[in-house]
Amino acid sequence: AERVARASGDELRALGFTMVFAPVADVTTGPDDPTIGSRSASSNPAIAAGVALSSIRGYTATGIVAVVKHFPGHGSVPADSHVGLPVQDATLEELSRRDFLPFRTAVGAGVPAVMVGHIDVAAVDPGVPSSLSAPVVDLLRDELGFDGVVVTDAMDMAAVTGGFGTGEATVRSLAAGVDLVLMPPDVRAAHTAIVDAVAEGRLPAARLTEAA
Repeated sequence: AERVARASGDELRALGFTMVFAPVADVTTGPDDPTIGSRSASSNPAIAAGVALSSIRGYTATGIVAVVKHFPGHGSVPADSHVGLPVQDATLEELSRRDFLPFRTAVGAGVPAVMVGHIDVAAVDPGVPSSLSAPVVDLLRDELGFDGVVVTDAMDMAAVTGGFGTGEATVRSLAAGVDLVLMPPDVRAAHTAIVDAVAEGRLPAARLTEAA
């Protein structure tokens, strides 16, 4: 895994890229996982953690910023966030033991960025995509001790667009503690919403400074 990531990183740098939205650290639950599937290294959390860690080392060695994804774990939900909002019914204890393990390992190794997926974690913040949820981002910050860059998954996915407009979703993600909003479907609307939210006092300018 480290050799593959190093080779990929060398190619990315040769093309002028400095960041990659990889590796996948999700723990798959097998045939009922329609989204991650073979992108996951294993259904064994320890193996998934080891492969993710090795991949991060490979990318880092080439000067590429690795972004481990998709916290809090997309491999154990039976729905595809590209087409709807998946609901994670596992308890927080189950998530901590299974889905969080690769992310905890990556954070402990100093991964610079973590992508948060569009998953409704019923035990933490029901009905809200994790990418827009302060309680879920707080889990990443407080329970896992992550102090790097938090990135959303692509904001043009149906898990977000099905329930939120571009502007609202963008503002909510930043207010939740996300630092980098990825691929809003309407960039102009996203920018306008941020400016308006700051002007109206709904989004502290200090939060944007922190994200930057």
